[in-house]
Amino acid sequence: MSKRVLIALSVLALAQAAALIWLATRMGDTPVMQADPMYPISLWEARAAFGRGAGHLVGTLLIVPWLLALPSLAPLGKLPRLLFIAPAISAASWIAWVAQGLPAHDRSFAYRICGAVGLMAGTIIPLVAIVMFRIEAARSPEKRAAAPLGIGFAATVLLWAWAFAVVQAELVLGMVDTIRSLKQ
Repeated sequence: MSKRVLIALSVLALAQAAALIWLATRMGDTPVMQADPMYPISLWEARAAFGRGAGHLVGTLLIVPWLLALPSLAPLGKLPRLLFIAPAISAASWIAWVAQGLPAHDRSFAYRICGAVGLMAGTIIPLVAIVMFRIEAARSPEKRAAAPLGIGFAATVLLWAWAFAVVQAELVLGMVDTIRSLKQ
């Protein structure tokens, strides 16, 4: 892997960490925020934005060791490279989010599409990869050594994608519950 890719990922991770710190400052429980009649909703939106930022940062940090291990996965063909699609969608979504000014609650069409496509890529490709790596390990002795590493990579992408989705769903459902309680 080239140094440029590592440098780009390092810059991306640092930018994501800085944005995450900034998003954390918006989750404060100050008297000014509490005076706002929309305070509960604003707090949930801030939590959702923080959770989203954390999910993007974790995705960036998770792919670094797998990029370094990519030469070890070469016997498995091109399928391990496809496992980088979901983290790449995450990075592109994060960059678009920053370009919009890190809105707390992003209702944009692009975010919904990126989220859905990213979750599908983070589910379908790893599941197919796990099955294929298992089959290839049984068929070919040359691929037997790389298969467990490939399965580990696929499982990492799958777990990250679903953890990211579950955290966002929990935060959104919490916000819905807050809105319902405000209406009563």
